[in-house]
Amino acid sequence: MGVIYSGTCRNVELRTEQNQAIRIKTENETITFIDHFYGLQEYDMATHSGDYVILRTNQLPSYIFASSLDDIHEHYTQIVRGNDLLPLTARQIHLTTIMGHTPAEFFHLPIITDQHGDKLSKQTHAPALMKAHAKHMLVNVLEDLGQNPPQSLRWQSLTTLWAWAFEHWDKTQIPKTDNIIFTDR
Repeated sequence: MGVIYSGTCRNVELRTEQNQAIRIKTENETITFIDHFYGLQEYDMATHSGDYVILRTNQLPSYIFASSLDDIHEHYTQIVRGNDLLPLTARQIHLTTIMGHTPAEFFHLPIITDQHGDKLSKQTHAPALMKAHAKHMLVNVLEDLGQNPPQSLRWQSLTTLWAWAFEHWDKTQIPKTDNIIFTDR
């Protein structure tokens, strides 16, 4: 989540030609929501967030702003993502509400990491998955998430594999951990 903004320039009037970050002011308010995996979450915006950036100094939107706009535009009602983004969810709910929309429901999963605990993602330069290995990798991920797919699915069509995954998905089987170490089996 990073350092909480101290509010140094909160009430300073800056010239528009200056490169400056644009922030949403937060007050002493609490954002409460139910995460469908981690349960009740409560964030005091002043303590846990502070005034947060929506437009960076390079004039690009922040993740919170871009994802909130995208979720609103696409009419998303449920969002599933890694638990590394759980601390940002209160900001996203806060911003979505400020923009006059109903926030989505959230389900944060344990993140998949390598043996060193580094998240497998573009951000950490993890290698791309090969399309030819999609079924194999999907079965591995379903196993890692506690879903216990039959090994025979490795040789079935991708459509059959997805059908099995949708029919048998059980969120109560997901390991209660913050990260799952991926091993290519």
